[in-house]
Amino acid sequence: MKKISVLFIGVAFCLNVQAQNNKVTSAKMHLDEFNTHGDSTELSAAVEAINDAAVNDKTKDEPKMYLYRGEVYLRYFSVRLNALVKKVILSQPANDMKAISKATGQ
Repeated sequence: MKKISVLFIGVAFCLNVQAQNNKVTSAKMHLDEFNTHGDSTELSAAVEAINDAAVNDKTKDEPKMYLYRGEVYLRYFSVRLNALVKKVILSQPANDMKAISKATGQ
C-alpha cells in the first residue's frame, strides 16, 4: 500500500510539472494562432496562459517562459497601441490631418 501511495504522489508531481510546462507551450501556440488568423481571443488566451506560467514556481525561472512572455506582451501592446493610434487619427478633423501630414513631411 505504501508503494502505491508513493507512486501516486510521484505521478501527481510529474503531472503538475508537465501541466505548467504546457501553459508555456500553450501561450506560444495561442500567439501563433493569433498571428495567423488575427483572432483577439487567441491573444487574450496567450496572455492568460503566460501569466499563469509566470507565477508558478516550476516555470517562472525558465528561459523559454521569459522568451514567450516577451513575444506575447510585445504583440499584445503593439495591437493595443495600433488601436489607440487609429482611434486618435480617426477622431481628428480633415484640416488637422492636412496640417499633421505637412508637419511630418508626408
